[in-house]
Amino acid sequence: MTSKREIVTVNGALQSNDGKCKRVCQVRAVSVTNPSIPGGPAYTQPELVDPDDDFPDGEYEIVLPGGQEFPLVKRDGVYAWKV
Repeated sequence: MTSKREIVTVNGALQSNDGKCKRVCQVRAVSVTNPSIPGGPAYTQPELVDPDDDFPDGEYEIVLPGGQEFPLVKRDGVYAWKV
């Protein structure tokens, strides 16, 4: 069977690596589901929809439904994906 890809907006958890900062966030991503593989969808190409907060600069991660994690870094008040 073929996989299905669609752009979705989901709630995730934005949290600092040290666990001191955490909030609910919205993420727009491509959801990929494959009927022949059990479990929920996998997400690719995430985009933080609501980046404004008062968190300090540092290292963060976004945890999406199903537990998939994406690392981020915040520098000068701006989030960027770690590669």
